[in-house]
Amino acid sequence: MRRLSLLLLFSCWLLPTSAQTASLQGRVLDASTRLPLPDAQVALIGTSYTTQTTHEGAFAFDQLPAGPYTLEIRKVGYELLRVDRIPLAASETRKQRFFLVDTLRVGTIRGQIVDALTGDPLPGSFISLTNTRMGAISDVDGFFEIRHVPPGTYTVRAAFLGFFTEVAVKVQVEQQKTVSLRFALEEDPTGFPPLVLIHYHHHFRKPWAKTTHAGILYTGSEIESLAVGN
Repeated sequence: MRRLSLLLLFSCWLLPTSAQTASLQGRVLDASTRLPLPDAQVALIGTSYTTQTTHEGAFAFDQLPAGPYTLEIRKVGYELLRVDRIPLAASETRKQRFFLVDTLRVGTIRGQIVDALTGDPLPGSFISLTNTRMGAISDVDGFFEIRHVPPGTYTVRAAFLGFFTEVAVKVQVEQQKTVSLRFALEEDPTGFPPLVLIHYHHHFRKPWAKTTHAGILYTGSEIESLAVGN
């Protein structure tokens, strides 16, 4: 009887501790190929928890105290990934995938947005790659940078409130290379919603085209198929 009582007491002591812990399980994958990345170093910052991914890119941290954690993943040839404040509730098993960017397979687009009349920078301009989720906001000097761009051909839009939107088409991004662009936006004196200026990237030496309130004035047959709305 005494032994049974001690066993029950021990079990009751274990239950609250177990109920307050959590687990984090994940897989580390290549952002471009979606293939698993073995031997990546995974660490929970500010703790002694570290591990390494398996040949399937998997890792796990068990018996973690509940709370938020900052995760870092490192692998040679890939950019460091840091994920802040991953919440873990008591008794939770969180499963998540993490994607690392291969620094050898991507390029960069950077440049500056200025006022075409004064040459002054336009901070807070929005730059986006159409048909993607990639973009940036220009800094106080009008500069921007979009990193981790997969190789390919892109249309880059630069917009600022009260100015015509400008579009650079056929911007070619290559692995480990940086493309530099300069957008000189013209002020829209009418106050109507932004219209669009279109030009080809300088590598292609193509002409300009500019919208008007009456329609679009195309100066090259190659852009006649582009739909530019008011």
